[in-house]
Amino acid sequence: KLPDEGINAVAAWIMDGAKDMFGNPPALPDKAPVVEFFLAFKNDFSTQYTNNRLDGIPYNPVLLPNNTDVAILFALDDDNTEVADLLVNQLKVSTDMDDFSGSTNYSAYLVQSPQGDFWVVNFNTSQYPTGVTQYMRYYVNDGEQATDTEFPRSDLSEFYKSYASFQVLP
Repeated sequence: KLPDEGINAVAAWIMDGAKDMFGNPPALPDKAPVVEFFLAFKNDFSTQYTNNRLDGIPYNPVLLPNNTDVAILFALDDDNTEVADLLVNQLKVSTDMDDFSGSTNYSAYLVQSPQGDFWVVNFNTSQYPTGVTQYMRYYVNDGEQATDTEFPRSDLSEFYKSYASFQVLP
């Protein structure tokens, strides 16, 4: 058991702000931004496609109609940075779930609504061949991280990579 004078010394240190040996107060680390979810819509947001999955399986590719303008909406969160102030906000699309070096890249734009702030990417599905799985990776940074947050991360299983993919219907 710590003697009373030791307990009093620790209590005084805490009451003084629990400063480190250099006099700095404790600070929580700045966490990387998080992609909470994505939704796929017709470009005017009138029709949602997200739950229309290949074979009805929730982690299979989203099925998108051919020759349609779509909007992919990303819901993001960060511990210290407002969603509207997040940086990078880029979507990459590739036919290879692990190689995005030759991907099609899209910059997202901010949509502010009563439901919250979201980042959105628009494209027409006619640029993609029908029946071919297209894998998506979204990149975001809060300006405090050395590397961008990647969703889904490259080290995750095929299950997650397939969840963030789509196919264009014939």
